[in-house]
Amino acid sequence: MKDFLDTEEGKKSLEDFFGGIQRKEDMLNSQLDRFHAKCGDKESFLEFFKKVEAKYDSIEYQERYWEDSEPEYALHWFLFEYAKKYGNSCDDAEWSKYGNMFTGELFQVHGYYFQVMNGQGSVIRIDKADDEFLNYNI
Repeated sequence: MKDFLDTEEGKKSLEDFFGGIQRKEDMLNSQLDRFHAKCGDKESFLEFFKKVEAKYDSIEYQERYWEDSEPEYALHWFLFEYAKKYGNSCDDAEWSKYGNMFTGELFQVHGYYFQVMNGQGSVIRIDKADDEFLNYNI
């Protein structure tokens, strides 16, 4: 393998691989920036968030997937990335209240906590903030 990576073809395959990762990161950051420009204020964010939840909670959406596979929640992952980039990092009190033994990352934005939970797979969990934590500038 090392011999292959020292060849021109091997070097090109590494450049293509890592270049693809960088392009995906650049695209995500561009999408996050556009979303923030359009829905960065609390009212617009919550309007979008409610539409996402209505879609994912609909019987039609659930039935489309459960026969063959678990439903996809790509917009939850996008909103987590948004909270990570534009939201607030959480302190110890928030971690103990909203996190659990499977929580890998936890961020708060516009009154909601977004966390990645890792186990046999990974999932985004979203919790609405309690009033005691709403003293942030959200």
